[in-house]
Amino acid sequence: MLLNLKWFEFYGTSKSICFKNAPMLRNVNMYLDPQVLTDPSPVCSNVTKFFHYMPSLQELELSGSTLEEIVGDDVEPDIQLLRAQSISCGVMKMLQRVEMQGFTGFEMEMEFMKIILASAPVLEEIFVWNMVHYIHQGTKMMDEMKQFPRVSPDVRFIFEEAYADPEFP
Repeated sequence: MLLNLKWFEFYGTSKSICFKNAPMLRNVNMYLDPQVLTDPSPVCSNVTKFFHYMPSLQELELSGSTLEEIVGDDVEPDIQLLRAQSISCGVMKMLQRVEMQGFTGFEMEMEFMKIILASAPVLEEIFVWNMVHYIHQGTKMMDEMKQFPRVSPDVRFIFEEAYADPEFP
């Protein structure tokens, strides 16, 4: 049983990830391989579909490609679903911290952050790791995010550079 699961970390490829029976889950770290398979299930394999089942979520870490690869090119249905869930269920009411790695500013990533900011009343921090070669784009994204409407007045926006080559400082 997953009823008492409080922390979940996953790296790799999966056809199906489902949090339907994990209402106590507080921390989620997901780094899905870009070749993750999609599943038409209403509760599995899609980041925008499983937030409804995590009412206790406090910390969320995602690789940027997780959103883009799962959703694909047609982002509007997933954005609408996430908006509906966040409004109707208060699914992000306990979310305090979000960390995005490899965040590049794709439409789904920005819409996802917009919805989080508008739906998470106790959000304290958004931490973004961006590759050095996207530094200008990253600064622009953070400036844009700071303009999004938000329900938590004291959100800190932190932006860090990441190097792709381990030989860099």
